[in-house]
Amino acid sequence: EVGVDPEMLGKIFENLLEDNKDKGAFYTPKEIVQYMCRESLIAYLAEETQDEPAMRNLVLNHDIQTIKNKEAVLSALKNIKICDPAVGSGAFPMGMLNELFACRTLLEGDMADGENRSRIKKEIVRENIYGVDIEKGAVDIARLRFWLAIIVDEKIPLPLPNLDYKIMQGNSLLESYEGIDFPNIKSANIKKPARDMFGNLEKIEMDLTFVEENTIEALQQDISKYFFIHDHKEKNILKEKIEKSISTHLEHNLKIRREYKLQQLDSLKNNILTKADEVRLNTLADEIKHLDDIQYKLSNMSMSSNSSFFLWHTWFSEVFNRPADCNGFDIVIGNPPYIQLQDEGGKLAKLYRQAKFNTFSSMGDIYQLFYEKGIVLLKKKGHLCYISSNKWMRAGYGETSRKYFAEQSQPKILIDLAGEKVFENATVDVNILLLQKGSYTQSTCALRGGLDCLENRSDLSKLSGQSIEFPKNGNSWVILSDIEQRIKQKIEAVGRPLKEWDIKIYRGILTGCNDAFIINKEKRDELIKKCPKSAEIIRPILRGKDIKKYGYNFAELYLLFIPWHFPLHRNTNITGASKEAELAFQQK
Repeated sequence: EVGVDPEMLGKIFENLLEDNKDKGAFYTPKEIVQYMCRESLIAYLAEETQDEPAMRNLVLNHDIQTIKNKEAVLSALKNIKICDPAVGSGAFPMGMLNELFACRTLLEGDMADGENRSRIKKEIVRENIYGVDIEKGAVDIARLRFWLAIIVDEKIPLPLPNLDYKIMQGNSLLESYEGIDFPNIKSANIKKPARDMFGNLEKIEMDLTFVEENTIEALQQDISKYFFIHDHKEKNILKEKIEKSISTHLEHNLKIRREYKLQQLDSLKNNILTKADEVRLNTLADEIKHLDDIQYKLSNMSMSSNSSFFLWHTWFSEVFNRPADCNGFDIVIGNPPYIQLQDEGGKLAKLYRQAKFNTFSSMGDIYQLFYEKGIVLLKKKGHLCYISSNKWMRAGYGETSRKYFAEQSQPKILIDLAGEKVFENATVDVNILLLQKGSYTQSTCALRGGLDCLENRSDLSKLSGQSIEFPKNGNSWVILSDIEQRIKQKIEAVGRPLKEWDIKIYRGILTGCNDAFIINKEKRDELIKKCPKSAEIIRPILRGKDIKKYGYNFAELYLLFIPWHFPLHRNTNITGASKEAELAFQQK
């Protein structure tokens, strides 16, 4: 027999997709995954039972003796809804599967039987865990990891559950397509749009809100049924039916919107009185063409597997249509990608600019949008736990995220792993943030250090960290000891912050080719020896890595600094582009 470790598939994932690193995706080490899964589960169970010590004892020590109501805890475990919106190879959903399985086997007992173990794992996958990723390859590997985890407990391999509507492909950040929002099909209760006595459509909203009879109920039943089907032909037929239901819903609403626009166009054609009317007429014609284009593109696209959008409220409608206070996920967990929105000419910035993110900044990073989306997907008092770049804590572009966290959540644990090489193939400094959706009313347990600071988990919230209330106005989040905080307060009391200086700082020096414009001391000395006047344009330079907390380390590097209008740069009468200066430079 040959065994395949599901954990090994994470390593395969990182190497299989060649451009993963360019897309900001990195495999998360097992110890990090385990810590985040356990702390998230403890936070959820503590909220459900109001007995944090007993829940910590259950999850970390696998001890059920201190639990007062075992049935209530078991019920909470069976009803939990967990999602990773950037599932990658499935490390976090797999981690949650292991933690839920361990707790449930303790509470249910008699787990020596492989059939019982397999049954519990299938129930967890079916009822508790969800995942989305924009990469099809990542989704396939994540599904394979779940199948391996289930089959390992079966003496005689049984048909595996269908995960097509549990771990899915899609763009987690968008529930819209080219400006068209896709709302909650399950909660839409308007069967037909309102019409006047002449049959004309009355004013409609731009949201897709109209659902034909029986669409909702049939769709939900079909998705639930699909999980258990093993006959290949029957499975394909049902999948086509599900896809058709979604396509029909979207097409139905696009037709209604097109009819309304066409109705406006026909009315305006006979009443053009001003130039503004002509502009409006052309605008309506363009909007109708845009709707036709969208309908054509959607007709050639899979609704359940594409990289353009993801229908959260449709595919996972059972999560968002629970009782009022439970709408949404109990836990959102993961390692979102790190990609600057300005990369590739601002391609991502253009894509997400119109998506109405509160934390959007054209100079920001995509992981900020994943934080916001994750909080939106949570139920009230639900918990989010991400590992991400720690730049948001202090960088200017992170101000929107800091304000959003303070306004929309209670940050519970913040661990800054700055300087620790967490990812094998990445040098990014990261942090782990566990927060609860709600109001920021208590201090945050915050600490900084290496991976060793995760070892003493049972005492983390009491002993290891600083109790800090971070600023709610968007100012930097800095983790300091009590002494450091007092020193900082003294400095701020007598000092003047850089933001109050009469200067504007946009970015560092951009040479266009560092190898050509940044030279070492030997080359500097050689150039000055040949031409002493060269000293005028050779300046010492400090890189970001050379700057330390209270000083700098000069690496003996120099910049060839050629001022604008050189060599006539001291002539204050020259402004803008200058042919005279350019000619003088050529002659020089």
